[in-house]
Amino acid sequence: MLGDHEERSQDGNPPELHGQTEEVETVTESTSGVVLRCEKISGKLRMRVISEGYNPELNVQCPRSIREAGKTYVVDGVELSSNSKFYRPLGTIRRLLSRKKLPLVKATGSWQELETTDTVGEGVLIQCVPEGKKLRARVVSEGYNQDYNVRFPESIRAEGVFYVVDQVEEASHGGFYLAYGQVRRLVDN
Repeated sequence: MLGDHEERSQDGNPPELHGQTEEVETVTESTSGVVLRCEKISGKLRMRVISEGYNPELNVQCPRSIREAGKTYVVDGVELSSNSKFYRPLGTIRRLLSRKKLPLVKATGSWQELETTDTVGEGVLIQCVPEGKKLRARVVSEGYNQDYNVRFPESIRAEGVFYVVDQVEEASHGGFYLAYGQVRRLVDN
């Protein structure tokens, strides 16, 4: 799907992505390449680069047929369009799958009792912020909709505390995220 500023070929159609079909190869790691994430933005599915060193506000021109909200993809590279308003994927588009199915985050006790870490690593950074009388968990890591709440155990929520979870995915019906795997409290080294 082309974004508002994406180029079209002379016949008005999006440029062809040679060799790409509706069936997308899957991989479990992205040791090389550029990582993309599909997000629902203003009611439209948009692909954005979440790898460091790229503009996360620019869309990536990918076939509509492979887009699925909350899913992650990897490509060999991306190139900036001639008008510098979007990226084009280079090479094959592959769906990046989790290495294993992780359970939803669960915790007992308080936030002070959580295991600590001084690095985010491959995890996802979450912070609790006040919203009215409630304390909401929100994703801080790049590439996620930072307006979405995260389903997160209330017993460990504390204002301003940063947490690292193994994985975050958008709920199947959208509008919020689910946190998976282990939860750790981020501390300064």
